[in-house]
Amino acid sequence: MKKYKVIYDREICIGAFSCSAAAPEFWIYNEDGKADFHGSTYNAQTRKWELLLDNEQDFDDNQAAAEACPVFAIKIEVIDETPEEDAEEPHDYGDYKAHVDDPEKESENKTMKLGHDEH
Repeated sequence: MKKYKVIYDREICIGAFSCSAAAPEFWIYNEDGKADFHGSTYNAQTRKWELLLDNEQDFDDNQAAAEACPVFAIKIEVIDETPEEDAEEPHDYGDYKAHVDDPEKESENKTMKLGHDEH
């Protein structure tokens, strides 16, 4: 399942609130004239506000907010979180199978190709 990281640079926000018009449940007016990003966490290293999303509707809403922002204060990154159990197995070529983490099979694999023993 894909996840998304929304990154908000509040320092460059000019208070146009086009983000709030696009996604009012996430982008809220603050008395200082800038938008607050509801549910986000401040990243002290990057000095930006961040929120992980894991559903398409929230992504769509925040994508609309990012596109509406006149100063590009909102960015969205796609995070591919493929569970380890879904990761690909070594590829099987019939009788030949890549054994990447088995050193004993490594020399055997060098002499065997597509099921044919070259001894």
